[in-house]
Parts: sequence; structure tokens; C-alpha cells
Amino acid sequence: MRILKYIIPILLFPFLTGNLIAQEEQERTSRNRNKKEDKNSELTVRAQAMNDQLTVNIDQAPWKRIVYRFIDLKEEKNTPLYYPAQPTATEMNLFTTLFRLMAQGKIPAYEYIDGYEEFTDQYKSNLKDILDRFNILYKEEPVKNSKSVSIEIDNSDIPSEEVLGYYMKEVWFFDQKTSTYNSQIISICPILFRTGDFGGEATRYPMFWFTYESIRPYISKNPVMTSNLNNAKILTLDDYFRKRMFKGEIFKVANLMNRPLMQYCENEEALKAEQERIEKELVSFEESLWTTKADTTEISKEGSDKAEKATASRGRGSSRSSASKSSNQKVKEAKAPKSKAPKAAMPVRSVRKQR
Repeated sequence: MRILKYIIPILLFPFLTGNLIAQEEQERTSRNRNKKEDKNSELTVRAQAMNDQLTVNIDQAPWKRIVYRFIDLKEEKNTPLYYPAQPTATEMNLFTTLFRLMAQGKIPAYEYIDGYEEFTDQYKSNLKDILDRFNILYKEEPVKNSKSVSIEIDNSDIPSEEVLGYYMKEVWFFDQKTSTYNSQIISICPILFRTGDFGGEATRYPMFWFTYESIRPYISKNPVMTSNLNNAKILTLDDYFRKRMFKGEIFKVANLMNRPLMQYCENEEALKAEQERIEKELVSFEESLWTTKADTTEISKEGSDKAEKATASRGRGSSRSSASKSSNQKVKEAKAPKSKAPKAAMPVRSVRKQR
């Protein structure tokens, strides 16, 4: 019996050691993966510098117009923002990416205030308040050697499938320094679509605002497939937005009364007509900038053409006068009396010959 007491622990020792090593290796792999994710999500000095360079200060712009759009993810052009609806080992959609960054404290989220967006510390949203407000499941884990707790959220609990649209706030402006007309995205707001307990039409729940300046360094690293014909991921989410490959309907423009289009459009047809009118105004402003210059050039060209014609007509007039002068000279020369030739002298006879 005494021998068995010693033999059994010796036999079990390799199995216990192997389990401990495997567990330690799994924890090390998990720590390395978390460090890698944190390293990828951290901004480098170069990335921050590029982000600052792409941000244009529009405070001094002599002309600008703020436009609000609704991006429907059911539209084919907007599907790169929605798929995959559930994150995979290598891919996640825009909302999951932004939600993870917000949960890690990488990017701030601001309260949704219709028409009066404030991107200051006073209006920052708290992660736990957001989770409770939208009924998102999470776990609180105590942090070792600290009184604080960490919030753990599974990918399956992130409501990426229910986010079927975005509100986008953008500004169209004329930059007097560079003489360029351009647009810039200010912020985006994910919209949660949820039906009631008895079904029916889904209700929109705007969640929070993200400033585009804060999310651009991260989404510029996310390659996306933008075409069903070309499956190569050669563009990023930032390229997708900057190239304006999305489709968004205007539902409001900034105005003194903060009224959306639906408040003064009587029906659906009037709303469509108003949206088309605003879109044409945004395009026609740029055309008017360069059309004025073209018209000036055309006017100057017409003036030069008229001057050339006047000069040519004057030249033809002078040639006519010179021709008339030459013809008059010829007439005068023809009418001028001819000088008489001197009479030939009479032959003189020699007196000596006559004799």
C-alpha cells in the first residue's frame, strides 16, 4: 500500500503537468491575441498626422451648407457597410468595428440630439448606459488588484444585424484658399431597427454619434469588397466614404427652424421633388463657380473675334481706298496730255552739190 501511495502520484504527474502547460499556453495565446488587437487599434504618430492632414478646417469657409442623409443598408450600394452581419474570424462590418472600438475606449460616442449635435465631453455617452438603454447583454468581470470592473461583450450579443441604417451629417463648402468645392463627412449615427412585442413595422432608434475624424484612422485599415463583379478588396471603408460610393437620401438641411423635409412637404411626391431640388442646388453651385469663369473666357473671346473682324473690315476698306487711289492715278495718267515730239529738221541741201 505504501508503494502505491508513491506510484500513483508519479503516474498522475505527467497528466497534471500537461494540463497545466496547456492551460498556461492557452492563456498566453489569449494575452498575445489581446495585445495584438490593442496594438492594431492603437494610433501611431504617422496615422494621427495623416488624419490631421485630411481634416479640413471649414470655420472660415465663405459658403457652406450642412446636409443630413439617411443611408439605408438594404440598398445594394450600401451593403459593404452591413456584411458580414455577424463577425467572422477575419471580418466584421462597420457597426461591430465601431462598437468594439467604443467598448475599448478607443473612440468616444456622443448623445444623439436631433439637429443640435454637441461633440464635447459634456455630451459623451457612457458605455454601461448605452448597454442598458438598448438591452445589450454583457458581463462584468472584476479587475485583479483593482476595485474597478471590466465589461465583457460577446460578438453574438452585439446587435449588428439590427443596425439597418445610418444617419450621416455632412457639409458642402467652398474653400477660398484652394478655390475648391468639396464635401466632408462630420459624423455618423447607427440606427437600430426593432419591432415591438406584437410585430408590425420596425421602429428606428438612433443610438449615438461618432465623429468621422475619430473613426477615420481605424476604418482606413479595414479593406472591404465593394463590387459583386470584382471580389478583390482593394478599397477601405475610408475610401468607400471619401469616394462617395454610398447612396443616401437627404432628410434634412440645416435651417433656422431646424425642420426636416417631412414637416413642410405635404406628401411623398413633394418630398422626392424637394430632395431632387436640393441635390441640384449642391451640384449647380459648383457649376456656377466654373461656368462664370467659362463665360468670362467666352465673352473675351467674342470680343477679340469682333475686334479681329473690325480690323479686317478696316483693312478691306483701306485696300479699297488704295485701289481707288491707284485707279484714279491710272485715269489721270491716261488723260494727261502727251508731250509733242520735236519736229525733225529739214534736210539742208549742199550748195556745192547743186553747182
